[in-house]
Amino acid sequence: MANMIEDRIKKWKDKLIDLSLRNRLLHFRPTKVTTIKLVDELPSEILRILAVENEGMEFLPTDEENLFNEDKENSDSSVEFESYQKDEVKDEHKDKYLQTRLDKEQLSKNLLRIYSKATSVMEEQGYNVLFLSLGCLEWYESDSSDVKLKAPIILVPVELTRSSVRSKFKLKLHEEDQYIINPALVVKMQRDFNITINPIDEEKEEIDPVQIFAEIKSAIKPYERWRITNDIYLSLFSFAKFIMYKDIEKSSVALLNNAIIKIKN
Repeated sequence: MANMIEDRIKKWKDKLIDLSLRNRLLHFRPTKVTTIKLVDELPSEILRILAVENEGMEFLPTDEENLFNEDKENSDSSVEFESYQKDEVKDEHKDKYLQTRLDKEQLSKNLLRIYSKATSVMEEQGYNVLFLSLGCLEWYESDSSDVKLKAPIILVPVELTRSSVRSKFKLKLHEEDQYIINPALVVKMQRDFNITINPIDEEKEEIDPVQIFAEIKSAIKPYERWRITNDIYLSLFSFAKFIMYKDIEKSSVALLNNAIIKIKN
């Protein structure tokens, strides 16, 4: 009887979790107008400014020369993560400006679209879907696969604000939510590859992306083609079902015991 109840609980959980490549948390592909990639930035410094200094950050468009050069190259090129000491960080990575590859017009268009969609979901459904993803895991489904997949690692809840319609958008930390490790990635890596990615302690006020990336980099060593990158994206992510999944997971023992007691009675 206990096994039957456990199977039923497992089915509930499986219905709430999408580990297929349809899930953007496992196979992330930037959208044209609701995603902004930040370039020449360091995840740890952005998080420090947003969370520790509690400062807002502004977005910078690329200039015409850089736009021309990037069109000729791979516009989605990635920089592999390498551990470093904080006193080695250059001044340009410590300012309050976020560099993008978008021209001024496209940047404004994307920010407005992202702001509108995030605000609409918050007003209609009551939860935040706007996140800054810090770092990505580039991975493959199998040794024989040639399809490189990309999954965000740290998800930081943020919001776009502006003082007037004509003023620039600022990026700020969303105070009502806690940053997390990509929940789909945690489950996928454990189930399919026996790789443990530790979640962020919810009671911990500060985290160090450098340490988190270094731990994951060590864990994926057996997979030679896999790598951690410094990719940073502002985009819309929804994983409300994962919250329900974790609630069931935390309560599974109590659910099982209550069910057995009711059957015995």
